Amino acid sequence: MSKLINWVVSNATGGSPINLIEKVFSSTYTAVSRVALGGESKEKDELISVIKESSELIGGFNIQDVFSSLKLLHWISGVTSRLENFHQRSSNILQNIINQHIKSKATPPMDGKSCEQAEDLVDLLLNFHKPNAEFQLTVNNIKTVIQDVLVGGGETSSATVDWAMVEMIKDPSIMKKAQAEVRQVFDDRGSFDETTIPELKYLKTRVLVNVWAIGRDSEYWVDAERFYPKSFLDNPIEFMGMNFEYIRFGARRKICPGMTFGLANVEIMLSQLLYHFDWKLPNGTCSDYVNMKDFFGITMRRKDYLYLIPTPYRS
Repeated sequence: MSKLINWVVSNATGGSPINLIEKVFSSTYTAVSRVALGGESKEKDELISVIKESSELIGGFNIQDVFSSLKLLHWISGVTSRLENFHQRSSNILQNIINQHIKSKATPPMDGKSCEQAEDLVDLLLNFHKPNAEFQLTVNNIKTVIQDVLVGGGETSSATVDWAMVEMIKDPSIMKKAQAEVRQVFDDRGSFDETTIPELKYLKTRVLVNVWAIGRDSEYWVDAERFYPKSFLDNPIEFMGMNFEYIRFGARRKICPGMTFGLANVEIMLSQLLYHFDWKLPNGTCSDYVNMKDFFGITMRRKDYLYLIPTPYRS
């Protein structure tokens, strides 16, 4: 998050617009990969690149999905062969990463002293690859879980930040209220850390990226076409899987296991962007003309990037 904020600061000169959302997507994927795979490396960067490309390919519309029995279409489009190539590349990279983790665990420190290191997700999963584990995970099982985490954790969180930022740009009164809350809480504390997030009640208001019909049913929602965070303040409807008016993370036994992690990714990033900067559209663009069209994919992302002009905030 510090790297993201510093990048915006370094580019917030001369009133030039920046491609905020492209950087948000990159930062989110990096954060998720650090949790799942450990420290930074060119190999991990390559894996993220492969995951992004394959996600875009899988999420798009392909004519062979409609006429799946026509093998000639599969050959002409080349989608199947490209997906197989992506799969093989990601599998090879993950195999190398897993091998490095196994080797690291088996190699004693050079000075002979024990060295406690924080476990990443690969380390955790490898505990169930041992012969005496309570249940067994194969290497392919581990690869699949890691790929799910990278796709699910990176794509969904960054898309949510994108929608939240563009909705606030379109309604400046909402952005001002969100910024006022963030700045009051952080300034009172004198610093920022994750423990401050629960105090941000307005920021934690839900962004509806949901089943279209449910989210617009006038029987359950007032003024459902409007982005209106106040509707959720003191509202008993929540996303924990028991209220079916709002199934952001699914429900009951099939609810998303990464819910807490996903919320942290979104809330920490949004709070920092709102605290450190004021935002406006470039060249006097009217917010009514911001393109809100989405495109077909794994998640419902906006079609266009969001270019904004940041002004650093001074408390």
